Amino acid sequence: MFKKIIKHTITQNIIAYLGAKFIKFIYKTTQWNFINLEILNTALTSNRPVIVCCWHQRLLMIPSFWHFERNTSVLLSSHSDGLLISKVLKHFKVDSIYGSSTRGGDKAALQIIRKLKKGGVIGITPDGPKGPNQVASLGVAQLAYLSKAIIVPIAYSVKKHKKLRSWDQFMIPLPFSKGRFCSGDIIDAKNFKSVDVLLNKIQSDLDSVTCTADAC
Repeated sequence: MFKKIIKHTITQNIIAYLGAKFIKFIYKTTQWNFINLEILNTALTSNRPVIVCCWHQRLLMIPSFWHFERNTSVLLSSHSDGLLISKVLKHFKVDSIYGSSTRGGDKAALQIIRKLKKGGVIGITPDGPKGPNQVASLGVAQLAYLSKAIIVPIAYSVKKHKKLRSWDQFMIPLPFSKGRFCSGDIIDAKNFKSVDVLLNKIQSDLDSVTCTADAC
């Protein structure tokens, strides 16, 4: 009975509304330090297709940093948790694509490539939706390689936070704290001769930018 209530559209809409309010509250009550934000700005104001990556653990606050005009979509799981996240993202004017980045020939991958080639921005958690935690899947590199996109690894961290006992140790920031949002260097997929080398670069840079964020 409880699961049916939670999955009901009205219940999910209420949860999504409260979730968006919580994210905005945390953002406003946190003293943020922005590192290399100009790199992300440069990517998003270019005429290139852009993939923005962060680890699944750090997904919660990312919509609050999004103050750009370009059409943005986020790749999400088609399961109930992904559908709930999509409702939260609507409060930040971010669209959703449902599927898995690891299936290069499926409908979601084709939709992503079309959006990228039209100049859209795609947000991807390379270790989602099931992990392993902070291990980038091949799918993100394949999508970037096929669409000749530029990739920007990003991360945030907050001193006061809780981590859930989930596969990704999902981070829940607490209010009235100090935080850091970081952008890594732009990774241009056109500069790589193989998908595997590109994947290694994505993994390395995401690890690096996350460590920088954690030094807040």
